[in-house]
Amino acid sequence: MAAARANGRNDLVIATEDLGTNVAIALAKDSLIAGLGAQRPFDQGTVEAKLAAYGLLGKTAPPYVALNALPVDHTNVLQAWGQVYHAPPPAAIANSYKK
Repeated sequence: MAAARANGRNDLVIATEDLGTNVAIALAKDSLIAGLGAQRPFDQGTVEAKLAAYGLLGKTAPPYVALNALPVDHTNVLQAWGQVYHAPPPAAIANSYKK
């Protein structure tokens, strides 16, 4: 985003990964970032804890476990923040949302 802005390139469409504050603000403003796949660390930890419990209970865990990335774009960035961080979006993001 910084390189695009430094070169006056507002015509680019950027897709990325990981939902951080700067990217969330760009999504909220509907500027440069078209979408991303967000990691869900809290949910990943929950899945890992369940798999550990399987081991303690003598249950067989599936051979492969995956937690999909969360698709995020302008329309769901505020809700996605809550899903990823289990907290409301900071004011800087919420106040940037362009309807």
